Amino acid sequence: MPSIEYAKDTASPLEWCNSYFKTKFSSCEPSLDDALEVMQREAFLHFRRLGVPKMRAENWRHTDISEAVKIPAALTSLPKKRQLSKHKSDAAISLLAPSLSDNSLVFVDGFFCESLSSTKALPKTVTCFSLRSTRDRHVLAIPCDIIEKHLSRYASSEKNAFVALNTALMDDVCAIHIASGTKIVEPLEIIFVSTEWSDKRAIFPRILIVAEADSHASIIERFAGKNECAHLTNAVTEIVLNENASLEYHKVQNESLLSSHISATYVHQSRSSDFSAHLFSLGSKLARNEIHITLAGKNSSANIFGLSMAGSRQHLDTSTTVDHAVSHCKSYQLLKGIYGDDSCGVFNGTIVVREKAQKTTAFQKNSSLLLSPNASTNSQPQLKIWADDVKCSHGATVGTLDDEALYYLRSRGIDEKLAKSLLVSAFANEVVELVKNDRLRHFVSSLLSS
Repeated sequence: MPSIEYAKDTASPLEWCNSYFKTKFSSCEPSLDDALEVMQREAFLHFRRLGVPKMRAENWRHTDISEAVKIPAALTSLPKKRQLSKHKSDAAISLLAPSLSDNSLVFVDGFFCESLSSTKALPKTVTCFSLRSTRDRHVLAIPCDIIEKHLSRYASSEKNAFVALNTALMDDVCAIHIASGTKIVEPLEIIFVSTEWSDKRAIFPRILIVAEADSHASIIERFAGKNECAHLTNAVTEIVLNENASLEYHKVQNESLLSSHISATYVHQSRSSDFSAHLFSLGSKLARNEIHITLAGKNSSANIFGLSMAGSRQHLDTSTTVDHAVSHCKSYQLLKGIYGDDSCGVFNGTIVVREKAQKTTAFQKNSSLLLSPNASTNSQPQLKIWADDVKCSHGATVGTLDDEALYYLRSRGIDEKLAKSLLVSAFANEVVELVKNDRLRHFVSSLLSS
């Protein structure tokens, strides 16, 4: 594990890291893009004000982030694109993160890799691009107002320190625009691969997805990395759904067990839109996945399905917020965790129902399965309701494998190891089976059983 030397007598690790990020931002300021400069400078001021979250903050009291932020020992010294091509093999990267779709955008160590990407199967009414690549070619394939209107509007740098840091230091933006009435049959996959080049570094993936009215799409967002790679991923995704748009969003985080992963997904929904998130958190020594959904249009609906699976020394934290801002909306959440060895799970889930959000229906369930006496989990479901005509509930359970079910299987001649595996699979499948895409569902199942 890489580390950063800090003055133990004069500053805590968190205080030192705040100072460290400040110094690093100053060193990369000259390279800021003109169009993003104001946004990035403001974001860094917010980060300086907020600082790296400490455990005394309510939303972080079960997750110690101090070890994770020690990793980016060379924050701004990623190799240039030309250097990357000399040291990387497309075949090796494809093996590390095989594509699950004919439509894929691949980023290697934070850089868009055109030779590994393919969008030929996408309808012509879908535009996707890497902002860095577009600048390099002196063309802009997507209207500038899409970027100006939506980028950094929903992911608040003022309230979230890691969103602020991502905004300040992002080197590229992956933007996807889906025109009105477009139907994407084959999912669009966005893959971020970390190789040995990203060891001891931080990368800041940034994604913007805008789905116009009456469109339908399926997006897969994946993070993978070499087992020996210790790095920090600080990712932010913003999703905008206009009227009657629907989106199936999948995220699979399977990075190195030496890495740290901190991400936030922000979703803004208009009238009669439909959004479903399928979240699978498997990798990283420490991972924090946040998803924030705002139901801003009547008759909109949102679903969050998630599964975390952790083993030795892993700490996986999932945080959800569903904000019912208007009336006649529905939300449903099912988040599960499986924790073995000395791993730790955290779940924070908040449902907000505002005063105008009458006729709201909202449900949240969190279930955790502990496979070891040394494993632990913390669950904190919350309801914040200001309307009076609503149907809202939540529940949280923590348990171990059912002894009677285990005994039943063993009495049928099934050995103990296989019997436990079957019970764990049955617990996980309630979430896995909700994935509609066959290739992705089989891929997730293979990761869970490996």
